[in-house]
Amino acid sequence: MKINKLFISIILISSLFGCSKEGPAGATGAQGPVGASGATGNANVHSRIFTVTQSNWNWLGSPNFYNYTLLNVPEITSSVADSGCVIAYISFGQNPYTWISMPYIYYPFSNQGHFISLGSYYVGGVRIKDYWTDGTNSVQTQCYFKIVTISGTGKAAHPNTNWNNPKDVEEVLSEENIQ
Repeated sequence: MKINKLFISIILISSLFGCSKEGPAGATGAQGPVGASGATGNANVHSRIFTVTQSNWNWLGSPNFYNYTLLNVPEITSSVADSGCVIAYISFGQNPYTWISMPYIYYPFSNQGHFISLGSYYVGGVRIKDYWTDGTNSVQTQCYFKIVTISGTGKAAHPNTNWNNPKDVEEVLSEENIQ
């Protein structure tokens, strides 16, 4: 009986110290199924197109003398307003749109200038201004605005971009596949 106890003790002790977790690698398993495709786009850059007609403009008379329209842009969060970027483009036709970076400046006569600009932006929207240098109360019958929002992290992802240069911004939008 002593021999059996001794033999069992030796086997137990050797099994505790004789085991190793390392060994040769096993065969590579089969490829798993392909996952579902995600939505295209970018979480840092968004664009929205608005159609603005004459009835969407508001006249702000004396002493400012300009028209304005307010556009709801929910992508302008407090984070975008604080550290991101909001860019506006205008088009006077569609199919296809021809986007012009704002401000849009036009001199139909030597004594009269016409300016359309992104007057301001705030959490949830933008104010577009339409201003004639002679105080004319006249607006476009119909035009289109593209508002592009870029989060602070989106800006950080493109550190060499001059965000004041429309060509640089258009290059980023093209890279990000933003229409």
